[in-house]
Amino acid sequence: MLNKHSMNELQARPELIDIIEGVSRDKGISIEEVFEAMETAIKKIAVNKYGTAHDIRVKINRHNGSISVQKVLTVSEEIENPLQQITLEEAQKTKPDAVLGDMLIEVLPPVNFDRNFVQPFRQIVMRRVKEAEKSKEFDYYKDKIGEIVNGVVKRVELGNVFVELTNKSEAFLRRDNVIPRENLDVGDRIRALIVDVKEDIKSAQIVLSRTHPDFVKKLFAQEISEVYDEQIIIQAVARDAGSRSKVALYSNDSSIDPISTCVGFKGQRIQGILAELKGEKIDLIRYSDNIGNFVLNAFHASDVQKVIVDEAKKSIEVVVGTDKLKLAIGRGGQNINLISHLVGWHIDLMDEETEKVKRQTEMAERVEYMKTSLDIDDIISQLLVIEGFKTVEDIIEEKVANLYAIKAFNEDIIAELKSRAQAFIAERDKKYIAEMNELLISEDLRNFTGLSKEMLILLGKDGVKTVNDLAELSTYDLLDILPKGSLDFKKAEAIIINARKIWEN
Repeated sequence: MLNKHSMNELQARPELIDIIEGVSRDKGISIEEVFEAMETAIKKIAVNKYGTAHDIRVKINRHNGSISVQKVLTVSEEIENPLQQITLEEAQKTKPDAVLGDMLIEVLPPVNFDRNFVQPFRQIVMRRVKEAEKSKEFDYYKDKIGEIVNGVVKRVELGNVFVELTNKSEAFLRRDNVIPRENLDVGDRIRALIVDVKEDIKSAQIVLSRTHPDFVKKLFAQEISEVYDEQIIIQAVARDAGSRSKVALYSNDSSIDPISTCVGFKGQRIQGILAELKGEKIDLIRYSDNIGNFVLNAFHASDVQKVIVDEAKKSIEVVVGTDKLKLAIGRGGQNINLISHLVGWHIDLMDEETEKVKRQTEMAERVEYMKTSLDIDDIISQLLVIEGFKTVEDIIEEKVANLYAIKAFNEDIIAELKSRAQAFIAERDKKYIAEMNELLISEDLRNFTGLSKEMLILLGKDGVKTVNDLAELSTYDLLDILPKGSLDFKKAEAIIINARKIWEN
């Protein structure tokens, strides 16, 4: 940096330091941010005075408050802007050892803090201060997403509630995030969960919810010390806000019963949570790693006759007595829906008579499938189905020794069954390939992991013929195209994610 002109020592302004420290203290932002705001304001005033085409720079001394206003010229080989650049020849007239790339600095007269200056200066400084406040507010609350905050209702507009938090920040509680039938008035003190924080034009937009399932979870942590200390773990929460919540919990400490501990003597420990939720009912359910036991705990165990778990499809069949079916479903399906959401699996609830008919129908369909596919008689088909064989592939994959265990099966029958199963699959695959060729399904999609030939044909018929086509689907689109139960949500989601990764690469 080269000085073009010498200058007297800049005038110290200790009063400016006092102002900056006061603004920093009052607004709760750093001193450096206030310095930068003031430098921006002074620069704008200087630019208006000397012209926008100049390279004007302003620096406030952090120790004594002196203000330096400078005009900078860059030593350049080619001059595109003579107000910001100077040739090497001209620069060396002032500084003989100047080289290309140096900057020649001219110190300009200090800005006068007269009446015409103060108002726009104040506006610029306050705008920068507000931006710093907004940034600070955003940074503070974005790390608090998922936490409960306290506040006071400031105003209510068309059911939407504006809340003033304890540090005077304003938060927003949309009407669909207010507990149904809850009447909030100006001045009411409330607690709510921060679910999102966005940067708005004027301030950070803090979005609250009193209907989110995690609101219930965090209330337990606030009200019950064992939950806060993680002696009791809340595994999952399913909620129909304003009506009923189901909370799955457990403890690794055998001396602590999670349910009775949370309820307390005569329900005293849970009363604060119920009051905050405006009387919403809460069912406490003992969590189990065993999905069958977990589902059994979620229903009234005495009402359940049978729980059948299908790991592959992430579905569970629950059989109850006919007289208990209505209670197990709940009003409007609420009970079964909440339990299904709580465990994260599809639950098929039925009474004993329906289950009996279903089993008979499934048995008949599987027997017919085996009979038709392998060209065998009813007796052998029934034996295979009774022993748990569901597909022709099961027969090929089953060890010969295990097939010998089936009554009436000998070496010849087993060899013939495996031979027919292989012939069936070979012929079926041949037809599948021909159909895929006809549908113009691409090679990259045929080789895609997680999709069977049957799935590929269904996708092709729906216009999905390449990995790029697959990548454009949503998870729900994929599940809609394929037969119900052929993929669970997580597997379908993984397929779409992998397709998009391939597409991007």
